[in-house]
Amino acid sequence: MNDQVIQMIHAINKDDITETESVFLVQFIASYLDLKTISDTAKHRGKSFNGIKNFNDKVLIGGKKFIINKL
Repeated sequence: MNDQVIQMIHAINKDDITETESVFLVQFIASYLDLKTISDTAKHRGKSFNGIKNFNDKVLIGGKKFIINKL
């Protein structure tokens, strides 16, 4: 991990990060990874929902399943 990531982790652990900064960080990471729901990924790729659901690794965030679309 690089120093900036470590500093951010320490800031989060010490509650030295605002709610707005936390939201921005989550949005940035989701954008970077091109996170999409299973349904949105299926539409984006032109595949069936079940095909995406059954044959792709999923991540669970906030009780919702997402697919990482970053290649």
